[in-house]
Amino acid sequence: MKNKIMAIIARKIGDKSHFLALRNNPTDPIHGGDFYYVVTGGVEAKDRNEEDTVRREIDEETGIQNILAINKLSITKEYTDAFGDICKENVYGVITNQEVEHLNKENIEYLWLTNEEFVKTIRWYGPKEEIASLLVEIDSMFPNQYCDF
Repeated sequence: MKNKIMAIIARKIGDKSHFLALRNNPTDPIHGGDFYYVVTGGVEAKDRNEEDTVRREIDEETGIQNILAINKLSITKEYTDAFGDICKENVYGVITNQEVEHLNKENIEYLWLTNEEFVKTIRWYGPKEEIASLLVEIDSMFPNQYCDF
């Protein structure tokens, strides 16, 4: 079984939470399609734990290194990938106050979306209520006296 992570990244813009949506590169045949999704990746031998994987994947895909909080969320996804491998993917909420620095070749665009916009836009395998509940969990991760630097 492949161990994977999914990271939903949030930051405050003004007084509202915004969530990062990455637009897939539609010319990349591995991902197949034109859609918005979140940071994902596989746990590698060099990672000490899944939080290391989350940090590494976020840095590789967005250049974001200033992570204020990481929490494992209440949902784990299990599925068979395009190569026929069974995957277990733990979902993490991540808080940052940093803008995206770069995108890797897998992505062509990004958007910071409000809760409602994110739920409508993101490609999610499951009911939309599921992703909406995860955003509530992530919102609770912000410190009471949050400051956007």
